[in-house]
Amino acid sequence: MKMFKYAGAIAAATLVAGSAMAAPIFEVTPSALGYAVAPFNADKIDGGAAALLTLDAATQTVTGTGYVEFTSFALNNSSLNSGNTGLNIGGPLNLGYQMWTVFSYKTSYTGGGTGFGTAGSQYNILELSFEVYARPFAAAGNAVFNPGSPAGVAPSVSVGAGAQLVGTGLLDATGPNAASFNAAGGTSFNANSLFSLTAFGETVFTQPDPFYTNAFNSFTNTSTGFVQNGQFIQLTQATGSIDFAGQVPEPGSLALVGAALLGLAFARQRKGGKA
Repeated sequence: MKMFKYAGAIAAATLVAGSAMAAPIFEVTPSALGYAVAPFNADKIDGGAAALLTLDAATQTVTGTGYVEFTSFALNNSSLNSGNTGLNIGGPLNLGYQMWTVFSYKTSYTGGGTGFGTAGSQYNILELSFEVYARPFAAAGNAVFNPGSPAGVAPSVSVGAGAQLVGTGLLDATGPNAASFNAAGGTSFNANSLFSLTAFGETVFTQPDPFYTNAFNSFTNTSTGFVQNGQFIQLTQATGSIDFAGQVPEPGSLALVGAALLGLAFARQRKGGKA
């Protein structure tokens, strides 16, 4: 296994500074997932996410759990044809593959806004863990994505046959790590993470080798996919992307796109004075 540091906050700072640099290109090898086409290049992965947020006013913490279902790869701001990538083809011939992450995190209120759970409030990230999976459609039983409910039922993935672990990640407490509810009614989540790639994962994300050290994620959730029930917030319409930033590390370290779930930027509504 190889390790990398994910630095979304650094990438965010670069974007704020107005950097015009294009996202670095990476290579994916679909044949590792049973789709016999040539490796392709991409600079972004798009996906949809669902999450359950739990607000604890007593401890002023927010926990989140959910998944990101990857839907397409892109290059130079254009989505790549699924026939060339294999991602989410499916259909009666069961071509291609599925790829997703499951995640959980915990944040604590540090100030801002008009108090905990309000627009403009800032949070420190205390915990973060995630796993990245992929499976070929040719295997029996597709992965099914269950969005949960605002009654406190977290989103989940019913994993089909043939699913393999691509990698796992944990928060790097040295940071920088930060989350917020922004003034526009959304949220941001930027985390520095350590990621361990499995041997299988190395056959999927194949170039550069070693891989990039940094990645930046941004997701937004529409108001139609926002349901609050007391301390729970269900988010079901989060869409966005992940790309990369930073330098290729020295030999012996590696980065992976598996940090896709990080940086979810869910839009939110104020209700009852809570998020």
